[in-house]
Amino acid sequence: MPTPPPAPPGFLSLTTPFAVRVLVDGVEMGGGPRLSLPAGTHVLTMINDELEFAETREVQIEARKALTITVDTPRGVLHVNARPWADVWIDGRRVGETPVGNVSLPIGAHEVLLRHPQFGESRHTVIVGAKTPARLAVELQP
Repeated sequence: MPTPPPAPPGFLSLTTPFAVRVLVDGVEMGGGPRLSLPAGTHVLTMINDELEFAETREVQIEARKALTITVDTPRGVLHVNARPWADVWIDGRRVGETPVGNVSLPIGAHEVLLRHPQFGESRHTVIVGAKTPARLAVELQP
């Protein structure tokens, strides 16, 4: 008796706000926002090491159909301090005067601007991750 042909594959489309590595059933898949997968149940893991992000989902792929997965941006925490004190802007929004702690931000890169009336401005890019609080400490100089 001949073996029936395998079911046609289905497709998985990923929408993510940042780059991720994709593992399907523990096997790293190639890049791209659309993957062809065999029909059936699969364990999908999305990882971004720099942002301390990992999310695992069980997905059901149907033959000849596309499943779209959307990843929401998790939040992390930023602490900012400066000597002497400084006014703090994050991504163009004033958040207070140093020290500033426990600022909840979407994970990813953020621009921090420190301003002091005598020492001027100091700009920094800070990467906020999902697990470990990001910290920025600056010694302002004339």
